[in-house]
Amino acid sequence: MNSARIFLTGFPGFLGRRVVAGLLRERPGAVIAALVEARTLPAAEAARDELERALPGARGRLRLHPGDLAAPDLGLGTASAGLAAATTDVFHLASARDLAAPYHLAWRVNVLGTAHLLAFAARCRGLRRLNHLSTAYVAGDRTGLVAEDDLDLGQGFKNAHEETMFRAERLVRAALPDLPATIYRPATVVGDSRTGETDRFDGPYFALRLIARLDRRGLPPPMIGRGGARANLVPVDFVVAALLHLSRNPAALGRTVHLCDPDSPTAWTVVRRCAELLTGREPAWSLSPALAGLILRPRPLRRRLGLPREAIPYFNHPVTFGTTNAYALLAPAGIAPPPFDDYAEILVAFYSDHADDPRYARDPG
Repeated sequence: MNSARIFLTGFPGFLGRRVVAGLLRERPGAVIAALVEARTLPAAEAARDELERALPGARGRLRLHPGDLAAPDLGLGTASAGLAAATTDVFHLASARDLAAPYHLAWRVNVLGTAHLLAFAARCRGLRRLNHLSTAYVAGDRTGLVAEDDLDLGQGFKNAHEETMFRAERLVRAALPDLPATIYRPATVVGDSRTGETDRFDGPYFALRLIARLDRRGLPPPMIGRGGARANLVPVDFVVAALLHLSRNPAALGRTVHLCDPDSPTAWTVVRRCAELLTGREPAWSLSPALAGLILRPRPLRRRLGLPREAIPYFNHPVTFGTTNAYALLAPAGIAPPPFDDYAEILVAFYSDHADDPRYARDPG
């Protein structure tokens, strides 16, 4: 694997930076070509320079290529053919993950971008593996147990992110007979279980922000609905470790893998623990999802409370993601998500330390 020439999207995103760092460490001879949007080039250059300072032997092995996922040939022009000819491995990590993103934007990045990436991969004659990062939430509004091999079962979707990620994965599945690929479906990704580090406070962090803002007004934290559904959280360090291991595991070729916690706590357990750590008290009242959605309809109120309407269904959606493939492939390597209780305090401490830092802020829409 040392001779790998890797083409990667999603840098300098939080997950992308960590995957690149892992590849540089674990594949000493690998050279990485990262597709980077022009608007993120300064941040990508800074992230590259930081990696080169931190990792011995990394200098010159991460090469940035300005382009555009949504453009033909990925916006690379004449460089596309040369890159395709040299590429042995592809990591497609880029996506529009904002739950409140309008459909046209999510479709442009997730669906059109994946179609162009697949066209590029088809030209890589020496391709050993296409690693496609999807999401467990391609299951949409399905309930109960969702298996890793399930995809198109007539489900509806709670937002544009779910639907467009489903459509992107369907494109990858259709290409599987001709392209060697592995599909990774993480659940809701939170910060590092050892440091708490994350890149932005969205997803479950919206609940922390709501708890904190109500506490400042002397109000006890709420629970939206009964909170009996699984929270489906996984720390980013587990996702990266699993992805790096599976990307070089021959047994993962052609498989779809849920990167999820089979023992994920309920939403009630997560909110209660986070409220205790953040404010010293448990949720003392409950708000129905329907009423919460009505309250959050006015945009000024969403901004004041820090909670988007799109997050509400996830507190009470009764779905469990099967991990049969993941367990069989990861258990022999000792890779598993840590229990939530082991890292909850670390996540909340990182949030508390950075809650007012604008670099982590996300508009709830």
